[in-house]
Amino acid sequence: MKLSTFILACAAACSLPSAAFEYEGLEYEDLGDGTVQLYSAASATGDATIPATVYDTEGNAYTVVALRKSSFRDAQVDKVTLPETLRSIGSSAFAHSTVKYIKFNEGLETIGNNAFYDCKNLDNVVLPSSLNELGEMAFIYCESLMKIAIPEGITTLRSATFKECTRLETVELPSTLTTFEDQVFSTCYALESIAVPEGTTEIPESFCYQCTQLTDLQLPETVETIRNGAFALCYGLEHINLPNSLTTLLNGAFSGCYNIQEVVVPSSVRTMGSDIFYQNASVKTITLGENLEVMGFGTLG
Repeated sequence: MKLSTFILACAAACSLPSAAFEYEGLEYEDLGDGTVQLYSAASATGDATIPATVYDTEGNAYTVVALRKSSFRDAQVDKVTLPETLRSIGSSAFAHSTVKYIKFNEGLETIGNNAFYDCKNLDNVVLPSSLNELGEMAFIYCESLMKIAIPEGITTLRSATFKECTRLETVELPSTLTTFEDQVFSTCYALESIAVPEGTTEIPESFCYQCTQLTDLQLPETVETIRNGAFALCYGLEHINLPNSLTTLLNGAFSGCYNIQEVVVPSSVRTMGSDIFYQNASVKTITLGENLEVMGFGTLG
């Protein structure tokens, strides 16, 4: 064996935890309480089913409760079925894999950051009602995903959760969801409508940036702030109904929305940043609220 090959082999072996064992071709790590996490399924191909119970070389039984970070990373799989005992999916668990369909189990509580990063074939996702945490960039670059329903109980969508899901057309948001971080639906070109749930007070930066097919935007009467570029380059918007709760419109919030024809800024608005309606050539009238105190450069285009 060449020295370089020997070193690589040793490095691979040393990277495995001492409590790891193999079962039916996949590697699991003992968590010390009768449970295990799937450690690596990089070699999995085709359809993969993770069992609820696995056994070590001595015949001891363990319950599978988690997928470790990067456990399916780059795996050439089509369909993955998860056990009813699973509680969490680690960060980057399926990143860059070829997975097309995931059968999520009821009982799953957490999907980590980047869990399905760049899963370009993933087109069928039904999230379980037990889910209460969805990590940032969880489905970023999933370009085949066409619809998603976020279950009740989720309160926050993290940064870029669905960014560049370019075929995503339909989104259903739960009543429990009140907090959005930046770029959640940025460059979801096919997204047609979005109804922001009641209780949301802030629309973040680049929230629906360049959602060019967005025609139906519903904002609740709780939104107080719309941040930079939140709906910039949403060409499909012809009408916007700004809620009476709104106090602050920040830079470029609706810039490049060149099909909007009329804007009524409610009297509740006190601050308007720069270039809010920049390059909105079709706007015929903009009615400003009577309590406006600050207006930035180029606000009216």
